[in-house]
Amino acid sequence: MKILGLILAGGHSSRMGRDKAGLEFAGKSLIQNQIETFKNRGFPIAISSNTYSLDAFEPIPVLEDPAEIRYGGPLAGVYAGINYAFANNYDFVLTMPVDCPIIPEEFFVRITSDIDKNTTLRMASTPSGLQPTFALWPTNLRSDLFEFLKGAENKSIRSFAFAHNVSIVRFDNIYSEGAFFNVNTPEDYQYLQDKFGIKNETKA
Repeated sequence: MKILGLILAGGHSSRMGRDKAGLEFAGKSLIQNQIETFKNRGFPIAISSNTYSLDAFEPIPVLEDPAEIRYGGPLAGVYAGINYAFANNYDFVLTMPVDCPIIPEEFFVRITSDIDKNTTLRMASTPSGLQPTFALWPTNLRSDLFEFLKGAENKSIRSFAFAHNVSIVRFDNIYSEGAFFNVNTPEDYQYLQDKFGIKNETKA
């Protein structure tokens, strides 16, 4: 089974007030951190973004939301990834957001274990709740997802997932400090710096 790693970096970073993907973590930008996270585990990579130029990370493809579903939120980015993966003969798309730099190895092992052609959508859950952007998407959801994005009023990942036989993969005993922590605001970024000794500045 072929899996494409997809970094969701299409948000406007409105709460942060600046591009989150360019924030530094341990000497690397958040987006470079996620690229290396996938690369170190052998996953081919694509990036979902409406703000980066298409050649910004060559040879890694940057995928824009299709015009028909532009502004459909993270789910539109997922569709862009699935559409690309389907066209390139991948069976699954493994998604993770650009703004969550600490991801335990257990996530990659368990979310992709024992997959076959009948495997349905899988989504991570932690003690703090569902993690919708950490998910394994079968590419055979492509048509359903496109129609959902065109017609649904609520275009959230959760809404689609629970209408499509999602399997929840629980990570109730995560021992990695900061695992699945999202950086959404300047306060979150400061917490990441203070808690984990990250003292880097934002890239200019």
